[in-house]
Amino acid sequence: MQAKKIKFLLKREIEMIEKVIERNYGAKIDLSRVAVAKTSVDKLWLLSKQIKSFDLLKLKINVLGLYFGRLKLEKIRLSIEGCQLVGKYARRNFVILSKDEAEGFAKGYDVGVEKAVDCEEGNFVLVKCGNNLLGTGKFYKNRVKNLTPRSRRITPF
Repeated sequence: MQAKKIKFLLKREIEMIEKVIERNYGAKIDLSRVAVAKTSVDKLWLLSKQIKSFDLLKLKINVLGLYFGRLKLEKIRLSIEGCQLVGKYARRNFVILSKDEAEGFAKGYDVGVEKAVDCEEGNFVLVKCGNNLLGTGKFYKNRVKNLTPRSRRITPF
């Protein structure tokens, strides 16, 4: 991420993201306490508001803040961390897995769903096992396509 390609979102743009989250997941969250940055590929990052006081063009930046997710056509694909922030308030578009299914999901497999809560076909869903939020997937025909990056999956030694 280069500092030139970072755009800090205005209040109305942040409110639009909050509405997308509420529409997709039924979760009402408040992003007004943080700065939200967007890259050229629609990745969203959450940062302290104090970051605006720095001249970022003078700094060499590899990573900035917490990766929250990516906007995709009026939907948002949340990162694992974004899933954990939004998931505790979600009332729709989440699935609950059994322990065996959750283990398969953590290893990167597409899994069947034990319970789907108000899920739209082809939409991004939050994946839960008990009280644990595991990440996001895409819901198709009572299955979840795993969207966890390979680097974040559990692999055997």
